[in-house]
Amino acid sequence: MAVHDENEIPAKRLKADPTAAALFRKQVGSKDFAKLKRAGKSGKITSFKAKAAPVKGLKAAAERSSKTGQLTKKQRKKLREKSRPNYAEAVAMKVLWEKLREAKEKQDKIKFSTQIFAIVKGNLDKFAYAHDTCRVIEHSFHHADQETKHQVWLEAKAIFNDLAQSRYGKFLVLAMIRYGSKEMRDEMISLTTNKVRPMFLNSFSGDVIEELYNNHADRVQRARMQHEIYSKYLLMELMGSSDDEKVASLRTLQDVIEFRPTLKTPVLKSVKEFLLKAIGKKCMRHSFLHKVLLDFFNACGDCEEIAEIVPLLHDWLLDMTHTPDGAKILIYSLWFSTPKQRRAILKGLKEHVVTLCASEHAYLILVAAIDCVDDTRQVNTSILQPILANIGEIANHRIGRKALVHTFHPRHKTHFNAELVAFLSKGDGNPFSKKDTEVRQREIAAYVEPAVLSHIKQMGVEAYGTGKETFTLVQPFITSPFVSPESKCEIGKEMIGLSEEELGDSHIVQNFIGYTLLKNLIQASIPDFLQSLTGILDEDRIKQWLTCQRGASLLACIAELGDETDIINSCRSKLRKCKSSISKCSFEKHKATLLAAIAKK
Repeated sequence: MAVHDENEIPAKRLKADPTAAALFRKQVGSKDFAKLKRAGKSGKITSFKAKAAPVKGLKAAAERSSKTGQLTKKQRKKLREKSRPNYAEAVAMKVLWEKLREAKEKQDKIKFSTQIFAIVKGNLDKFAYAHDTCRVIEHSFHHADQETKHQVWLEAKAIFNDLAQSRYGKFLVLAMIRYGSKEMRDEMISLTTNKVRPMFLNSFSGDVIEELYNNHADRVQRARMQHEIYSKYLLMELMGSSDDEKVASLRTLQDVIEFRPTLKTPVLKSVKEFLLKAIGKKCMRHSFLHKVLLDFFNACGDCEEIAEIVPLLHDWLLDMTHTPDGAKILIYSLWFSTPKQRRAILKGLKEHVVTLCASEHAYLILVAAIDCVDDTRQVNTSILQPILANIGEIANHRIGRKALVHTFHPRHKTHFNAELVAFLSKGDGNPFSKKDTEVRQREIAAYVEPAVLSHIKQMGVEAYGTGKETFTLVQPFITSPFVSPESKCEIGKEMIGLSEEELGDSHIVQNFIGYTLLKNLIQASIPDFLQSLTGILDEDRIKQWLTCQRGASLLACIAELGDETDIINSCRSKLRKCKSSISKCSFEKHKATLLAAIAKK
């Protein structure tokens, strides 16, 4: 009689007993089951070897491993660690590291760091490339004394480039940059000479170049690092130059081209090749790349070259908004993108609008989008609605207020200096914006006007008299050519209706903010507002205003209006009744204006 294994199931039994077949199906993978099924049908196999049922629990796993001679995953890991060279030294380093982390006193930290580096001495190349021991060395370097740091650097200098391009070794290099001396950093920068381009494109050493360039290099060192990207010919010419001022003066690609006009074509070609290799890599977040990319856009002057690079950046634009150059690159992308690409960019910005408004540099992205995108409905959906939904927060924020003001008064001089206006003006002639600028701005202002007016009215006294910060929001609103006269009139009527108790002065004209806003409204010559203003100007009020310079200035402003309307004539007739008070006014300039005005018939 044949003897069968207890796990062996005859093929006939599988057909007759569905329970046995189900058990077998669970114990065999789907692919193996299909193969065995086909083999059984062909008659090549008369029985199947079933797997033993899985055993659960650590104790059962240990029993199984002891029976079969197999090791658990944890045991295999332990064996691998023991097989590493310098295993005993690594364990000793970790024990000391634990003491270092628990130490409170500075002297104790120095002592444990010194002991760790005594073990590492002479074997840095063996410990710096492993993830665990490299972490120990990196942390210990931070707390070591200057002499120990110097000894470590002398050993690391020989393998600096290899460490920088290592997955774990780069963290030791970054620690030496951050916690080492200036002399160490200067030597590191000199070690990267002629290697900046390949090191920056490496996913590990790129972080090292960025740290050196962005946080520690001086203007001459930065210029030399940029020159390696710009042109090898320029690098060869300036390499032996001891004139640091000459090197530092060539800090942009445009400066390099002006210095050597004959190099324009090869320089632009070299930079473009570098950018095509860098785009899409980890270095997309680095300010060094943003600087080179912006220089290329500024110096290129060829829309086709820029339009070739811009589509490659679309997936990375949000990763570049944290630097001033990165924000300007995104603006260039808006200028040189098709309407379809612009809609995609705006949809990607929608969730981040409030954050961008509060960014010192990124708010310009929203400003540029408002300036150049013809589809104002998409602008309203992606940019304006998130701003208006958080208008209180944005209007009170020093940076966010600039983006809000731009929606109804583009490029107001209070918020945009001449340099910013000049930069934004570069996009006015872009090839993809077809709508008339004034029409686009009027449509944008119409979307935001009701919400901004409501917010200003809610602020009340703070907006018209006591809030110096809100003045930079209200004043552009009432002087904007795109805000309706009705909205301006509403603000004016609320201002002249404020009581002296609310303002804390004799009247709103005594307050600089209130005086300035009233003067702007008077100069706007809005009939409804002028009628309301002259309605409160009785003889006593005029005499009261003449006692202060700002009040006299407002009366003179009204008298100077050239419109010969019933409202202006009525105001002048009231002034004539107060001629004696005007003659006694101590402010000669305003007195002369008022006397000349009432002399008119």
